[in-house]
Amino acid sequence: MNAYCVTAHKPVVLIAAGRGFARVRYDNGEEPSGELTATDPTGCVQVRLDPHSGRLTDVALTTRWRDKVGVAGMAEAVMYAVIQARLSYLDSRTNVPEDHPPAATAPLLEPDALAGLTPEAQREAWHRVADLLESVNSEAAATISRLQSTTADGPDSHPGHTGSDDHRNVSVTLNASGAISGLTLSEKWLGSASTERVVEALLEAFHAAYESLDAVPGYDQPSQTPAADRIMALTNDPARLARWLRQEED
Repeated sequence: MNAYCVTAHKPVVLIAAGRGFARVRYDNGEEPSGELTATDPTGCVQVRLDPHSGRLTDVALTTRWRDKVGVAGMAEAVMYAVIQARLSYLDSRTNVPEDHPPAATAPLLEPDALAGLTPEAQREAWHRVADLLESVNSEAAATISRLQSTTADGPDSHPGHTGSDDHRNVSVTLNASGAISGLTLSEKWLGSASTERVVEALLEAFHAAYESLDAVPGYDQPSQTPAADRIMALTNDPARLARWLRQEED
């Protein structure tokens, strides 16, 4: 069975396979590594996501998609595959493999870190911690407010970030987190388009939608969080944390 696939990264060569999708071989002989794939229920639509960004990089269609999916079912089939791959991406970001249990954590402070301090000095040390944590909370609230403002007055009110292919036959809409929220295809165009052109148009539309998302002011700009940065630095260095609590360094 043959399949068509166009990658957003490099040209590919497709090798006929007995069943399912053709195996993808990159033009330099390398195989894709670590990327996430999913298919629709018919097995005719396959998508591939980048494991780091969760963004679509490839689409593949078997040559029997017209018979098994049909023109009317194509948008639903693509969305199903993309959502399944996205769920796998989110799962990979939150779950720790069983053969890689969380590393044991060392105590933040040695038992005698504050030894020799007067009770008043110890109270002052913990006041410093409380003040720093309050600053972190303020930074978090400011970051949330900024993210909401960059998505048009709130995360639920934004209509989405939409991109289309060059001829506007395919339209993809993403939400503020980059997940697909809508997909439309011109059925008139889809009825006569080649399989290769359908794949190209899908990738063009996704790419345009990602560009729309990236164009949101501040979307990819990290917030300035000096208090959180300070906590990260102190908790990664118990000796430094002890010196800070003892006011031996700022």
